[in-house]
Amino acid sequence: MSDGQSMKQKIFSVFQTLGPSLTMGIAVIPLGGLLLGISSIFTNATFVEMMPFLGTGIFAALAQWMSNIGNLIIGNLPIIFCVSVATSYCGKDGVAAFAAVLGFLAMHTTIGQVLGITAESLSDWTKYASVLGIPTPLRRTSVTR
Repeated sequence: MSDGQSMKQKIFSVFQTLGPSLTMGIAVIPLGGLLLGISSIFTNATFVEMMPFLGTGIFAALAQWMSNIGNLIIGNLPIIFCVSVATSYCGKDGVAAFAAVLGFLAMHTTIGQVLGITAESLSDWTKYASVLGIPTPLRRTSVTR
């Protein structure tokens, strides 16, 4: 085997590892799109007129949550793909890291929605912070006894 063939095989091997690594990131894109689409239906004025129960608090909150999680996935695709590519190079252990990143982002989005934290809330830097662009409360460090 010549050095030229060996180099081609090494390059091909790198691309064989890189290709499947993108599939994990690609797999979550439809989830983000579905959540955005369903939330759009739940908040559509004509649809809410036809089914008034969709205008109630629980459905409005559910639609807002689905919209927030859908936007979270679509808005953080660069991070999702970075973790997806890294996962392919560290074996099956990286899947846990991928799930952890998505869970972390979803947790902060949900907490922000439940507590009603908006981007305007960030002006009070003693109570709120931005974690990867997601408004969230600061962690309390004092312990009351």
